[in-house]
Amino acid sequence: MISLAVRDVPGAGVWLDEVDRASHDSSSFTIDTLRRLRTLRSGAPITLLIGADQAVAFHKWKSARDILALASVLVVLREPFGSADALLAEMRRSSFWTNDELAMWRRSITSASLDSVSATSIRERIRTHGVQSVSDTIAPAVLDYIRQHKLYEPSR
Repeated sequence: MISLAVRDVPGAGVWLDEVDRASHDSSSFTIDTLRRLRTLRSGAPITLLIGADQAVAFHKWKSARDILALASVLVVLREPFGSADALLAEMRRSSFWTNDELAMWRRSITSASLDSVSATSIRERIRTHGVQSVSDTIAPAVLDYIRQHKLYEPSR
């Protein structure tokens, strides 16, 4: 579905390396994906886009500091962390990050306003109100795929 969503976006693509590895191994970690990507695209900039909820938990990720050495991070504010100050205060509570690292995190926060719609809420809307209820939110090709495969329909 992601491939369908980005197929008309110039320069966009979907790389399934992490999904493929997870199907062969019991686990797949971001650090492993970034290391592999770095070998394939040695000089290319890599940016990891995450929500504020993941930034708060980032210190729990495998090799968190190594991830930051391989990729820049762009953090999108989402509730319950609607401001950079609220997010950083929560990150400071972990006692994992140094002041310099927290300053780096502050520079990584974008003020871009993204739609607050989540995959969970879209699936629930489809279950409750049908596929057409999300036609204003989902790319037409993805909507067709959901219809064709009868995804997220209520169990009978």
